[in-house]
Amino acid sequence: MTLGISLSSDRISFSYSQDMINIDTYRIDCSVGFRTIDLFNDIDQLTSLLANVKLYAESVLHESIDNAVISHPGYCYYPHIKAIKKAAASCGIKLLHTASSSHCLSYALPSALDSTSICCIMCCFFSNYTEISAIDYGDNVMELLGSTTIQFDPDSNSQNLNKLKGRLAAELKQFWNDISEMNGRHYKNNAIPIERIICCKSECSDSIETVIKDVLKEKTQLEITDIADDSISKGALLYAHKLSVGPTNDLLLVSIQTKSICVGFGENGEHKKFIDYYCTIPTKKSDLLLVSTEPKLNIYEGNYVNRKYDTLIGQISIPDFLEGHEVEVTLDIDVRYNIYVKICDDTGAIVVPPSLI
Repeated sequence: MTLGISLSSDRISFSYSQDMINIDTYRIDCSVGFRTIDLFNDIDQLTSLLANVKLYAESVLHESIDNAVISHPGYCYYPHIKAIKKAAASCGIKLLHTASSSHCLSYALPSALDSTSICCIMCCFFSNYTEISAIDYGDNVMELLGSTTIQFDPDSNSQNLNKLKGRLAAELKQFWNDISEMNGRHYKNNAIPIERIICCKSECSDSIETVIKDVLKEKTQLEITDIADDSISKGALLYAHKLSVGPTNDLLLVSIQTKSICVGFGENGEHKKFIDYYCTIPTKKSDLLLVSTEPKLNIYEGNYVNRKYDTLIGQISIPDFLEGHEVEVTLDIDVRYNIYVKICDDTGAIVVPPSLI
C-alpha cells in the first residue's frame, strides 16, 4: 500500500485510498512536538518517528506499507531531505518523493476547489511557521511560481504578534517582487493574474492565523478561501499515485528550486552562484572555477550567496595537481531534487564523474 505522509506539522497525518477516488486521512494523536529543525537533524529520531507511523498505519489499515510520498516543512534544506530519504529506507518504506508542504498541497487543490483553472496564493499555517506560495493552474498543468517560508515564535502574546505582523508584511512585499521579476515575463503586461488566496490551517493558534490573514488581505485585497487541513497529506498521496503509475494525462506539476545553490573552493577560494532560486527543475548549470590552495569543492544552499550564512550541503575533494587550474563544474538537479556534481579539467577530461552529494 502507498501512503501520503505529512511531516509538515507537529501532529503527523497520513492519507490512503484503495481507488484514488475516496481518500481517508488519519491523524496520530500524539504530537511529536518538533517546533524547530532539530527533528530533521537527528536521523535516529526521524527513523523512529517514521517507523512508528508505518506501524500505526499498518495496524489500522491491516495492510503492509510499501511506498510513500512525504511532505516536509519548507524551511528544510537538502541535508534534511537526505535524512528523510535515509530514515524511510531504514523503515522499509520506498520513498517515491519528498516535497514541501506547498508542493504537496498543490496536488490537492484541483479537487479541493473543484476547479480546472486558477492562479492564486497558497498559505499554509503551522505551529511555528507559515509557507506562502504562488501557483498558476490550467490545462492540467500546475506551475509553482514561487514559495517562501516564514518562521515565528508560537507564543501568541501581543509583542510577538506585532513582530509577526511587521515581518510578514515585509516578507510578502519581497516575495511578490521576486515572483513578479522571475515570472512576470510569462504574462500579459508582466502582471501575474492572482485571483485569490487559499489558506490551509494546521496546528496554528487562532490569533496567529488572524494576523496572517489580516496582512494577506491588506496587502493583496484578495478573497480568502479556506480548505481542509488534511489537504497536504492528501496531496502527497495523489502525487505518490502519479509517480507509481508513470506518465499520464493527469496533472503535471512544474516544480521550482526554492533556494539558490552556490559552489566555491575552500574557505577563501572563488565562490559563485550556480542555480538561482525560483528556477524550474530539473535544471543544469556549468561554469568555470579556479582551484584554490584548498582543493575541496564546497556546495552551499541558501539565498545569501555567502559562505557564512548559507548552509553547506556537500563537499567534493579535487586532486591536488589541479591547484591553480580552472575546472568546469556542472550542477544537475533532477525532478526528485537529487543534486549531482561533475567536474572536468581544462582539457575536458572528467576529474570527478557525476556524483550525488
